[in-house]
Amino acid sequence: AIVRPLDEMKVLEIPIAQDALTRIKVQNDRILHVFGNAGEYVLETDDYQGQIFIRPIPSFEAVPSKTISITLTTEAGYTQDLRLLPKKQTPETLILQVS
Repeated sequence: AIVRPLDEMKVLEIPIAQDALTRIKVQNDRILHVFGNAGEYVLETDDYQGQIFIRPIPSFEAVPSKTISITLTTEAGYTQDLRLLPKKQTPETLILQVS
């Protein structure tokens, strides 16, 4: 897993799998909302666990330098901006930790 501290003042850059779902969760919290350009990715939610699964859409993958920008908000009131970098790699879970 990729573990990063939650930092509302920064945009976190994270590599994600280009052709598979990547799981994103916030430790000891739940993701409530995701904002971004929905034409760039497929988003599945697990409302029970409060986590999301994201994958670039196939036409978006064709542009290798393209990134996906999303903003998450959590049940505890945190907001995190993410810049996701699609790469040819195995999907790894992204765990955001509140410090």
